[in-house]
Formats: sequence, C-alpha cells, structure tokens
Amino acid sequence: IVGGRVRSLGTTVLTTAMLAAVSLASVPPLAAAAPSSGSSLPGDEPFVHPDNAALDCPDLLVVAVSGATDSTADRNPVEEEARRAWSNWVGNVTVPTGERFADEPGTVGWAYVPYPSTYGLGFFEAVPAYQDSVAVGVDAMNKILDDKKNQCGDATKFVLVGYSVGSEVTERVSRDIGHRDATATVTADDIAGVVLVADPYRPAGTPSLGEPGPSGGGFMSSEPADYGALA
Repeated sequence: IVGGRVRSLGTTVLTTAMLAAVSLASVPPLAAAAPSSGSSLPGDEPFVHPDNAALDCPDLLVVAVSGATDSTADRNPVEEEARRAWSNWVGNVTVPTGERFADEPGTVGWAYVPYPSTYGLGFFEAVPAYQDSVAVGVDAMNKILDDKKNQCGDATKFVLVGYSVGSEVTERVSRDIGHRDATATVTADDIAGVVLVADPYRPAGTPSLGEPGPSGGGFMSSEPADYGALA
C-alpha cells in the first residue's frame, strides 16, 4: 500500500492512544466488552470483533500487549472479551481504531499478545517470575509478527502497543527490530509506529508526541533506549 496511507493509519492509532492515555489519567477506563456481533457464536469459534481484520491481511495490524494480570499464556490473540479495567488499557486503542474504520473493511486488525502478565508475586498459586513473564511475551509478540509477515508479506504493516508490563515487552521487541538487518522476517520497514504507555523503564523527562515529558520516569526508570532504525 502507499506509504502515505500507512502513515495516516499509524497516526490514527497514535492519536487514539494519546486520547486514551489522557482519559486514563482522570477516569479509569472500562474493560473492553464483547461486541454485539462478530465472526462466531458462543460455544463455537473464539469471538472476534466484527471490525477486526486480523485473520486476513489488513493494511495495518495493531499488536497489543496488555498490563499485568490481564492476559494469560494461552489467550487467543483475536478473541474479544471483557477483562480487568485497570489492566486492559490496550482495549481503548484497538476497538475504537477498528470502529473508526468500520466502513473500510480490511483496513485495520488487531491481536492481543498472550503471555502470563504477572508481577512475579502469587498469593494463592505459583506464578512465573516477572522477567520470565516478559520473556514469554517477547517470544509471543515476535511470533505474531513473524506469522503475519509470512502470511501477508508487505501487504500488512504493524503498530506495536504496550501498557504497563506490556510496555516492557513492546520496548524489548521494538529495540530488537530497530537493529535487525534486511534479511530478518520483520524489520523496521514493517513498523508503522510504536506506543508505550506507563512504561516501567521510561526515562525521566522523555518527550512525548513532540512535547516535553514529565520530570519523573517509570518506576524502573533507565537511560534512554536505543531503538536503532525505529528512532
């Protein structure tokens, strides 16, 4: 597709994310609810939002990693379901973006990355350590990207979205992609945008959307990351 079209779609996702982030600061978002119609019925195949073209080759695929406690390692990436309001921030980007292009079928799809999404603390059951959970998320996100690239070639570009713990997963994948050579399955040329919200490693004062960032950083604030060709 034409580069300008990709940039326009990517801008729409980034704008939606920005508005959702602003609302997050004042009003807790509602968990994304299953839509009234979709590609399957209860008891049949997983319920896919009617505006989600992820199973095909959309112009743009949003690959989203939710926050702690909101995902599982066996989560179906395209299934839409109600989840915890305080962790399902990514649902405030995926679903509205799909609905924005409801009259243009095949334009946008989205997939949720399955991973344990734990803090590493389990009070009633054993859970993976935090870094082990993140590592599973990194592998799962890369698999979604590689599988879709193998299926669709250059027809589909990607926007990577992460919230909270999911931001660390997204940051690691983005940094790696930014330093890959042209022989990799997915390279920087395939990425239309990256959105990190509530990133634990956000450096203090990092600019956001061209504006000065807050003086504080994430709770594990670090030096600015090197995103290579994605910078």
